[in-house]
Amino acid sequence: MRTDLHTHRCHIYTRTFPALKRKPFPVIEHGRDFPDIMPLARTPKPEEKLRILVPGQLTPHKGADFIARLVELDKGEHLEFHFLGTLPPAYRHLGTWHGPYERDDFASHVRRLECHVIGIFSIWAETYCHTLSEAWACGMPVVASNLGAMRERIDTHGGGWLIDVTKPLDAYVALTNIREHPEDYTRKAAKAQASNVRTIGDMADDYQRLYDSIKAARRVFTRKSLLQRKNSA
Repeated sequence: MRTDLHTHRCHIYTRTFPALKRKPFPVIEHGRDFPDIMPLARTPKPEEKLRILVPGQLTPHKGADFIARLVELDKGEHLEFHFLGTLPPAYRHLGTWHGPYERDDFASHVRRLECHVIGIFSIWAETYCHTLSEAWACGMPVVASNLGAMRERIDTHGGGWLIDVTKPLDAYVALTNIREHPEDYTRKAAKAQASNVRTIGDMADDYQRLYDSIKAARRVFTRKSLLQRKNSA
């Protein structure tokens, strides 16, 4: 069971339920099954725009207003946004919309669009972020907001850059700098490809161990209770 990561979320739980502080508890990380990880990353050249693929549904809490600010700062010079998923009409001026997609077809779209990075710009703390797993399963480095699970996972495994979505100008500079450092991009892409996304089997094994430990503890508790009753009879 994974107890070393996700400390931020554990603190949220213990702050809400102080009684949990008296006894450590496991946090089991999600698992996903993917085909073999594909090296679909493409190192950007300094003279070309950085192509950013934003998958999923774009809403204000997923960073729509933040992206709008980046587009305003850029004025079409250095960044090129591509959207894959549900895009409300109010945001379609921000880049190129490629329509909705099925999760099983995600890798084929990534291959076809030839973007350089995948952007996940949620303004709240994601609890896990399956889109991050899907990006890494394509060997794609990710630019993500430095909140919640995305911060924890990228800090632990690498495979991307963290930005502050409350500071659009700083984030814009960080994005435009990606093109200027191809060696760093190559390192991030290699870490994305080697991120070892946990499988459903890994997750199931953790749950099985947790259930087994609870069952064993209950059996010990039951035996002690029976002995105490027998001795007091």
